[in-house]
Amino acid sequence: MKKITVVNGRQREQRIHTTDGQSYTVEFKIGDSYRVYTFHNPDTYSYFYSDVQELKDFVAIKNIFENELKKK
Repeated sequence: MKKITVVNGRQREQRIHTTDGQSYTVEFKIGDSYRVYTFHNPDTYSYFYSDVQELKDFVAIKNIFENELKKK
């Protein structure tokens, strides 16, 4: 994924590097369909790439699971 910004009329690629963090894997089975989604540091990447809806959706799913686990 690339994030390009314009500074003083010139394009500049911004990058993000994480050296540690969390990984999440979510598996879904609906009928005969099966999907696996894995993200590393989704909160960090969702903040940096704020225009990527897939990252926002995954963070929302992660938060639902975290909140449900805290209730128990």
